[in-house]
Amino acid sequence: MIQTLAFLFAILLAHQLTPLARLAMWRFNIVDAPNSANPGKIHRIPTPLAGGLAIWASTWLAITLLGQWNFMVAVLAGSSTAMLLLGFIDDVYILDWKPRILLQAAVAVSFLLMTGIQLPGFSGAWFSVPIMVFWLVGVTNAVNLMDNIDGATSGIVFLAGILLFLIEPSSSAGLVSLVLAGGALGFLRYNSKPASIFLGDTGTLFLGFSLGALALLQAQYVGAGASHLIAFPLILGVPVFDTTLASFLRIKRGRPVYLPDKSNLTFRLQGLGLSDRRIVFLEYSLAGFLGLCALASLQLIGVAALLPGAVAAVVLLVVGGRLSIVPYPDEFPALHVADSSPARRSTQTAA
Repeated sequence: MIQTLAFLFAILLAHQLTPLARLAMWRFNIVDAPNSANPGKIHRIPTPLAGGLAIWASTWLAITLLGQWNFMVAVLAGSSTAMLLLGFIDDVYILDWKPRILLQAAVAVSFLLMTGIQLPGFSGAWFSVPIMVFWLVGVTNAVNLMDNIDGATSGIVFLAGILLFLIEPSSSAGLVSLVLAGGALGFLRYNSKPASIFLGDTGTLFLGFSLGALALLQAQYVGAGASHLIAFPLILGVPVFDTTLASFLRIKRGRPVYLPDKSNLTFRLQGLGLSDRRIVFLEYSLAGFLGLCALASLQLIGVAALLPGAVAAVVLLVVGGRLSIVPYPDEFPALHVADSSPARRSTQTAA
């Protein structure tokens, strides 16, 4: 009962708070302007950023209304809020990638130290903490990098939150996962094509870190077998695959991995002539398939638990191989570092 109420509260709150966030972003001119010089920007009209504020507020308001706070939830709220603030600063001022990564790593280390969580199957191993820091920072940026088409990221977050909840519904992390999914679903109404507000780095850093941290917390319930850990990269498989594909193709083309181009999953699918709505549907479908593989792996024991992951890996290799040979559009050849400086925010105000 408490889970259902939390989920519904989060949907309702996000649905009501998103228009307020949109109005505030217009009021303070925190707007993403179209920029044809940046291959990562495909929208055509100025659009408010920082929509993630609505999901953040709905998540923690729902937890508060139901009195579900404890130490772990408080640590997660504090750490994810730090990520949200970093993203908001980036939305307003556009930070260089180096301090962003350093600050993200600092938040990740602080979260791990305060919670004391261990990597199942590797408790006490010296490499477990670096792996978990890499996971948290990696997932945070993977969610950020895939946010390039209306409705995709918030929908993927919804699916991932539901899957994480299903691992252990009675845990605090499970409840927060469900509430986060509800917030993303409530926001999706305004973020679907044509989006009237974007998550912004405010939202993607908050959501990415939250999902990564919740995965680590829910991993404490899957037993000591390290083979079950394959479920968590699968639950977040679309952003992980998207970032891996884009990084591989950028390196192949002789570009720094942090420079935007048309290497991401969305743009590879656009190169096949697919519409935006079909692309989002395919990304949802891929997330659903990988999620089912994740749940299947948790039902198996020992080496058998790796079999769904192996099937998923084969599918992703085939898909990635096909997408890697899609031609790049002529208007976006390989850019030099000097060509890709980020554009400043628009000075246009709301009509």
